[in-house]
Amino acid sequence: MTKKRVLVTGIAGTIGGIVRDYLRDDYELSGLDRVAIYDVPTHIGDLADFDSIRPAFDGQDVVVHLGGDPRGQAPWESVLQNNIVGTQNVFEACRQAGVGRVVFASTNHVVGYIPETQEPYKAVFDGRFDEV
Repeated sequence: MTKKRVLVTGIAGTIGGIVRDYLRDDYELSGLDRVAIYDVPTHIGDLADFDSIRPAFDGQDVVVHLGGDPRGQAPWESVLQNNIVGTQNVFEACRQAGVGRVVFASTNHVVGYIPETQEPYKAVFDGRFDEV
């Protein structure tokens, strides 16, 4: 059986690493980030630069979009470029490449910041998924 090809944006981040560890055995994973990681093929690009990220989407079945600036106090310019323009670019790249499914994970800042030291977020960061 052929494994589905899954591209994870923000794969070098904290949540990207958790997703990578959790899905690596069942899917053919690749990443899109500003830096390469050692154990998954990674396309290097900036989400705000459409041309730099577009090739990463070719041949993918699913995209898990986690990339962006996760800081609650991030300056507007960073939020605009990394989270808003970047997300628009990801969805457009998916459309152009014919990706069948996009999983979009927003930030907990949308509903009010909950530090990663509080449950249930601490359980996620600790990898205790059965408790979430």
